[in-house]
Amino acid sequence: MAGFKLAEILRGQVEKIDLRLIEIDCGPISRLDDLFSAFSEALEFPDYFGRNWPAFDEVITDLEWLPAKGYVLVLRNADSLLASEPEERGTFFRVLTSAAEEWSHPVVEGAEWDRPAIPFHILLEVDGDGLDVVIRMLEECNIENYQLIPAEDYC
Repeated sequence: MAGFKLAEILRGQVEKIDLRLIEIDCGPISRLDDLFSAFSEALEFPDYFGRNWPAFDEVITDLEWLPAKGYVLVLRNADSLLASEPEERGTFFRVLTSAAEEWSHPVVEGAEWDRPAIPFHILLEVDGDGLDVVIRMLEECNIENYQLIPAEDYC
């Protein structure tokens, strides 16, 4: 479905249950620096964000400055992600899946940073032939835990 935007359908639903919807267009994210800039802007990373993988991992699993009962990241045009630096895709997907796993567990240490388990969903949106590209991308990065949902199933 050309021009389909998953975020438009989800927006009202996620806001009703206090989830934060973050939409990022991956079309212009061809290099790692572009990725760090886009995520930093969309997720309002603090000034101390170091623009490297360890720093990205640290802030994506913190987000205390962006409170919500859960997070839904919609990555539009995901088939274009890191096109000029495809070797970085594996690290990107590993960091995001690790973050989702970390968010899914409560923190119970008797400290001020205790929190319940928090949903952290990553949705990759593509049009047309982009689906084959994303499937290949995920397979090349050894990402096995994903689900494909055709747009017509939730429109």
